[in-house]
Formats: sequence, C-alpha cells, structure tokens
Amino acid sequence: MQPSREKGAISMFRRIVVATDGSEGARKAVRYVAEKLGEGDVRVALVRVTSPLPRYIFTEFMVPDLDPQGVVEKRTRDEVEEDATPLRVRGIPYEVYVEVGDPASEVVRRARELGADLIVVGRRGLNPLQEIFLGSVSQRILHLSEIPVLVIH
Repeated sequence: MQPSREKGAISMFRRIVVATDGSEGARKAVRYVAEKLGEGDVRVALVRVTSPLPRYIFTEFMVPDLDPQGVVEKRTRDEVEEDATPLRVRGIPYEVYVEVGDPASEVVRRARELGADLIVVGRRGLNPLQEIFLGSVSQRILHLSEIPVLVIH
C-alpha cells in the first residue's frame, strides 16, 4: 500500500516526535511533517540529542558562573528552533527537547515518555559500507521503537 501524498496524510497520529540533528535529512523530516499535517489536535515534539561533554571540560576550563553543558544545550535549542521554521510558518504548535546521550535511545525514550504514536526521522544517506560499519540512527530507532517510525529519504 502506497502512503497517501495528500495533505493530512499523517494526521491520524496525535503525538508525533521528530528527531532532528541539524542534517538535511532531519530538515526534510520536519518539512514533511509540516506539509502533511492536516487540521486537528496534533502535538509535535522536536527532539535533538547531543553528546555529553568530556569531564575535563568541566575541570580544566572552569570559568566562574559558566555551565559548559548549558551553553551547548542553549546553542542546540537555538539550532532546533531554526529547524522548526516550517512548523512555525504553518502555525503548527511544537515543543523542543534537547537530550544528552545516545541519539537512538534518547529519541525512543522521549517518544515513550510523551506517549507518541509516531516517530519521524530523516536519513543522512550513508553509503552501504558506512551503514555496515557505523549503522545509522534511523536504523537503531527502527530497532528500538515499539511505535511506528517513518523514515524520510
């Protein structure tokens, strides 16, 4: 069965989590959600996962009243707000979550906590060799998730 390409095609879902990482694939995923959502009571959450800062950052470069992880999270939140432009332009309400840890695990955990019924992710376009050795976040989310996952190419 081919997915519907009409507006509202994903509106059967009430709570959608979109994984973002600043890549073009993630921006495509946000645009897809913004374009395909119809009218209705749909909640969108944009989730970006960062890596924890190495411990030495906190000790060797101590600056009074500076929280290095907080600085990273603020910058990351600003980047996600930029990625959210298609949602904002269409007046679609969204929330931003910045997590720290393993991207696939954190996206699935946040989706579970929010009671999401769909996760949308973009593909970075790894070549077959990179996928064999590195895997991809979208593949790991597909493996870990108990709810439907839509991968946007």
